[in-house]
Amino acid sequence: MLRGISATYDPLGFITPLTIPARMLIQEIWKLKLDWDDPIPFELIERWKGIAASIENSKTSFNRSYFKTEEIKDLHVFVDASQLAYGAVIFLMTHIFAMTTPLLSCSPSLVSPR
Repeated sequence: MLRGISATYDPLGFITPLTIPARMLIQEIWKLKLDWDDPIPFELIERWKGIAASIENSKTSFNRSYFKTEEIKDLHVFVDASQLAYGAVIFLMTHIFAMTTPLLSCSPSLVSPR
């Protein structure tokens, strides 16, 4: 489990909705205070299988080009939190003539310490 979560490279948080449940599951396993060789409870293994499948089946694609010389840019930041996790999403808004285009810049997140 730990290797699977650590292998997911997402420095800008683009797949945060898929990685936060995995991090919350690891936090839940640590709370059980299992020894290294102790078996993980079956229901947690089943949850991990679902999370791992969703991460593996995700196909994400993002435009890396943000700026063009004639564009007017705005920065929009949205933040939210719950008892379990908190995060933000940052959009760069470009305006060309009458068309506004949002570009996802980054989406940092953290699992709440419990």
